[in-house]
Amino acid sequence: MVERKLVAILAADVVGYSRMMEADEAATLAAMKAHRRELWTPIMKRLGGRLVGTAGDSLLVEFASVVAAVECAVTIQLGMRKRNAALTEAERMQIRMGVNIGEVIVDGDDIYGDGVNVAARLEAHAEPGGICLSQAAVDQIKGRLEVTFANLGEVSFKNIGTPVTVFAIKLDRKAGMIETAVATADSDPPGARRTPLLVAVSVACLVLLAGVVWWLWQGNRLPFIGEPEVVLTLPDKPSLAVLPFDNLSGDPDQEYFSDGISENIITALSRFRSLFVISRNTSFTFKGSNVDVKQVASDLGIQYVLEGSVQKSGNRIRVTAQLIDAVKDHHIWAEQYDREISDLFAIQDDITEHIAGSVAPELAAAEIERTRRKAIPDLADWELVTRATWHFGKYTPHDSAEAETLLLNALDKNPDNSEASAALSELYVFDAIYAWHRPQSESLKRAYTAAQRAVELDPRSAVAHMVLGGVLFQLRKHQLAIERLETAIDINPNLARAVGYLAIVHTYTHDFDAASRGIDRSLRLNPRDPLAGLLIAQRGMMAFNDRRYEDATQWFELAIRMNPIQPSPHRGLAANYGMLDMIPEAEAAYEQLNKLVPGVTLRDTRRAVAFAFEDDADRFIEGLRRAGMPE
Repeated sequence: MVERKLVAILAADVVGYSRMMEADEAATLAAMKAHRRELWTPIMKRLGGRLVGTAGDSLLVEFASVVAAVECAVTIQLGMRKRNAALTEAERMQIRMGVNIGEVIVDGDDIYGDGVNVAARLEAHAEPGGICLSQAAVDQIKGRLEVTFANLGEVSFKNIGTPVTVFAIKLDRKAGMIETAVATADSDPPGARRTPLLVAVSVACLVLLAGVVWWLWQGNRLPFIGEPEVVLTLPDKPSLAVLPFDNLSGDPDQEYFSDGISENIITALSRFRSLFVISRNTSFTFKGSNVDVKQVASDLGIQYVLEGSVQKSGNRIRVTAQLIDAVKDHHIWAEQYDREISDLFAIQDDITEHIAGSVAPELAAAEIERTRRKAIPDLADWELVTRATWHFGKYTPHDSAEAETLLLNALDKNPDNSEASAALSELYVFDAIYAWHRPQSESLKRAYTAAQRAVELDPRSAVAHMVLGGVLFQLRKHQLAIERLETAIDINPNLARAVGYLAIVHTYTHDFDAASRGIDRSLRLNPRDPLAGLLIAQRGMMAFNDRRYEDATQWFELAIRMNPIQPSPHRGLAANYGMLDMIPEAEAAYEQLNKLVPGVTLRDTRRAVAFAFEDDADRFIEGLRRAGMPE
């Protein structure tokens, strides 16, 4: 009879183990044995772990509880941080870990089944030095360990039937008990006796326990009891997410219409410097799902949520909206608007003014008035731009062509449409980067003309200044690009793309501190951005430009795991492996790049990547040449 049981599984492996073995086999083996003997094994035994599998650089450990498995994982990772701090970069050994709970099949000393497979997939998904958990594992430790998590969303793993909701442990916010355990495990050999210390600790614990009991008796509660998913602190200013409005028209082809209204409300609200508004890309990851607004606020680290619906019938529309204080769990206001189509932007202004007045009463009436549109454009223009934006967001050659046609039609109808000119410019920039439809020089020429026109038509448009900054960057006018992007951010500090673009420019001009801050800020404004992998890849480019190739490898690999179909991280990884003289790995990375961008050449790449320094460009091209990219 097959024996089955429910267990917690910890899977771990060493990052870059094969590379380390190739570089210095004896030293790598000695380091591995020392870490296992002095740190990993004592901690696993102390917490009741049973080692059920090992393959040189990997571990599979069974625990009776998820609490023990997570405490083991965190303690080991913190211990490795302490050990690595005293070593050179080449000597450091980093591990990834995954924790899951599930039913397994027992075969002698081994265990098998989906519970094990999911743990292994979680481990592979973790960052170097990081820990990933399944939703099932997180549910088992809520309120039982002082650790916090970042929700990475649903992930479809190979050979796993259903998507897994993945959480990453935030190791920078750790339990005192776990940190103490690291010091003990890393300094005392197994079996060491320190009786005086144990007595002192016991007495201190009893005193602490008595104090906690008294504190609870007074009606207080422990500060760490609660939802561990809450990892983002509220900003200093009122914070808001606008969820995509539901399309109640009964026609899927009208989806772009409700999406466009949601986007315009986000844009209008983002102009207020005294508000913190989550980016459109993140808000729209909740589209089509039954969401719990309190959970949305928790995941995004914000206080207010706006949700609503749109119903279009003939030349009339009905828009409903409600604003919720998710932290205090109550409605602030709700409204229904029945208007003619020609009043569409008046509805938008009404909603914006209600929100501004409700969540940020300090906003002056003059600032509210400033955000209003000077004129209500023809709805057909608005529909064309909105549908084009929807296509362009898919980032494919076919959808790019569809978007270009729609935007050109919009400008034929109304040449003074700043939004259409700005959107067309950004489209041409991506066309230049990926060589979708025309030579790069032609795309950049068109992008520059359209961006300049957008700024002329609306000098207070943050998006117009942002896209002009993006074009200037591609033209290697780095300082002008920085100035233009700073203007965009000054107009709208909540424009995540502008913050991200500025970080990219700083990456190539070697202002790495500013680049790092910008990436963090952009991801905070847009924490579920589908294009977040591109920003993570910039950390790889920072390391590459700084000649820290080992660090760059980890960032490029993480970016690829986040979004495997984005070409840029594959290109960076190929160049980086080339400069490490890891030719088989470089060739494999280039092969993946060539699948995404067939026929890409070194000449194309030198034109597409806007390096500020020739040395950076030369090393990047040399790495790709070693990877096999043709001239």
